[in-house]
Amino acid sequence: MIYPDIAFLIYAVYIPLIILIYFLELIVIVWHRRQYSSSFYHIFSVVAVVDILACLAGSFLHRLPMYSIVNGFYEHLLGNRTWLPPLNMFIAFPLNRSRLCYYLNCVSQYLGVLMAANRFTAIFMPNYHDKVTCYIWRYFLPIFLLICLLISVIPVWFLI
Repeated sequence: MIYPDIAFLIYAVYIPLIILIYFLELIVIVWHRRQYSSSFYHIFSVVAVVDILACLAGSFLHRLPMYSIVNGFYEHLLGNRTWLPPLNMFIAFPLNRSRLCYYLNCVSQYLGVLMAANRFTAIFMPNYHDKVTCYIWRYFLPIFLLICLLISVIPVWFLI
């Protein structure tokens, strides 16, 4: 059948492009740190890294094994248990595979809520955002990020 092969080719084209765009955005943010030093860009950078990891984990652990073109590669990977044992651990056990993918997607969603809260303070409190809330975002951003990482365990706790 030709249709699954076309779906695989389309998928194989647009996923690397999305990852490339994220990498380019991260490179620009890192190179021009002084221009992009606000809390929004810090949150965006964390979201970009989490989305890249979620995309790679979801692609290699869930989506690609479904296509007949690459099934032979995954069969060989599962049959040869000597190379790269951590990867074999995630591929061999569906529970572990689901843990990583679902957790990263939950982290991405909660970081999206954090980014929306940041934009909310910038749009609806523009006078206070520069003076008051800017300090709150600057000093409490690591705590907010840690809370997002910890809260993301709640929806996937039963997979642990």
